[in-house]
Amino acid sequence: MAPRHLSLTAVALAAALSLAGCASAGSAASGHDDLTLAISSEPIGLDPAIAANGNTSSWFVDLAYQSLISRDADGKLVPGLAEKWEFLGKNFKRLKVTLRPDVKFADGTPLTSKDVAASINYFKKGSGPSNVYFKDLDVQPTSDSEMVISSPTDNPLMPTLLTPKFMGGGIISPKGLENPKALNAATFGAGPYQLDPAQTVSGDKYVYVPNENYYDPQQTKYDKVTIRVIPNVTSQVQALKTGQVDVMQGDVSIMSEVKGNDEIGVVSSPTFWNGLYFADREGKVSPALANEKVRQALNYAIDREAIAKAVYGEYGTAESQPMVPGDSNTGYDPKLSNYYEYNPEKAKKLLAEAGYADGFTLGVPYKGQQAPSTKMVQSIAAQLKKVGVKVQLEPGANTGEWVSKLVSLKYGAFQQDSSGRPLLLASQMGWLPGGVLNPFNVDDPDIDKAYKKLQAAGDDPEGAAAKAMMRVLVEKAVTLPVVKANEIFIYDKTKIQDLKFLGETPKLSYIYDWQPVGNK
Repeated sequence: MAPRHLSLTAVALAAALSLAGCASAGSAASGHDDLTLAISSEPIGLDPAIAANGNTSSWFVDLAYQSLISRDADGKLVPGLAEKWEFLGKNFKRLKVTLRPDVKFADGTPLTSKDVAASINYFKKGSGPSNVYFKDLDVQPTSDSEMVISSPTDNPLMPTLLTPKFMGGGIISPKGLENPKALNAATFGAGPYQLDPAQTVSGDKYVYVPNENYYDPQQTKYDKVTIRVIPNVTSQVQALKTGQVDVMQGDVSIMSEVKGNDEIGVVSSPTFWNGLYFADREGKVSPALANEKVRQALNYAIDREAIAKAVYGEYGTAESQPMVPGDSNTGYDPKLSNYYEYNPEKAKKLLAEAGYADGFTLGVPYKGQQAPSTKMVQSIAAQLKKVGVKVQLEPGANTGEWVSKLVSLKYGAFQQDSSGRPLLLASQMGWLPGGVLNPFNVDDPDIDKAYKKLQAAGDDPEGAAAKAMMRVLVEKAVTLPVVKANEIFIYDKTKIQDLKFLGETPKLSYIYDWQPVGNK
């Protein structure tokens, strides 16, 4: 939980040029090198209000849109565009935020509290995965540099929402809000870099250059940052080995290719769980999923240990709950990790009791660009077939195509790898009406009751309310988790240092914090 007061003196789904203020800013750089990153899919959009927020997806936004609050190497909250913040009163409903003095957007206009309010109000209307977290927040400027952000209920996580992970704290300039369509062709933030449209080729490479108006020029350590779209992960590895790429997200399928290479560094952390979300729990397109016994049966039918070992090896562990270990806010409970032991006979019995002794057919979109996810869903399909359930796998060639299938309302379930986060936030995204991972807007009274208790718990150091809600989610089998797995990043050690995960969070350190070798 964030401290109630923090000051600068205390601690330092799928979506112009003339408006962008994107003139070359290379002369502002204090760095001395170029940095090239590889990513498997082109971005859903460059607009923070529609952008995906995974560690690699967020690169497109993090570079150009400095957030109000940031994190240090230990994962603790530290100032970003805001120099201090504090909760007012004895609850967690009103957060006073004070901006740094003399902060400017990339186009040279000053940042004010009115700009923050306008940007967050715009973000609330977007379609990105984090927008739901902001829908009930109200921002009221009290001066040019101060504002109060209010929530109708206790929300001790408000400062966390203003960090890069959740996008809404990355403030868009008034010029950007004048023409929202331009936000996908240029950037309009107050971050250390800005997109250079002249060098950018949409769907192929995205080039960022230093923002000459950034408040801390020492953070622009690179003369140019290029994000290259290379769909094949093996091709990414070859590009890394030959010096064409400096950083990429790895997976278990290519680790043997970098093992033993002294010039290649690897960082990994158990940041996500992978499995299925049962989206249609009211049975609109998949009637069987409306029955809790059916969902439980599908969970019992899966040999998680075998799949985790075969797919992830040393980088994954069997898991029955939709969460990974973290602080008390996550609700992760070791007692629930093996809740659904592999028991195909029990699965068949539950299916028969629910009226599906002969099984049924279930369509499942998955992220086809991810080799481990592909192998995992194929294993799930093979094991469910043994209890009479036919899984029709629907690959998405990239993130945008997967999102299109997700929101089409044609499929009862879908594969998703979800990073760890406070359960209060994970619930808003995954199991409450309006959540991006709840496309059918299922409203479950048991989940709603547990969520309200979690809300009322406020600052709960022991996480009792979060664990209680996690048990509800597991017992009702709203998902089919298979594995908690490590996210892996591979980088050129001869060029980069300080690439790491931030404390217990699933967030990779920010690009502008990576140090060029020899620059310490």
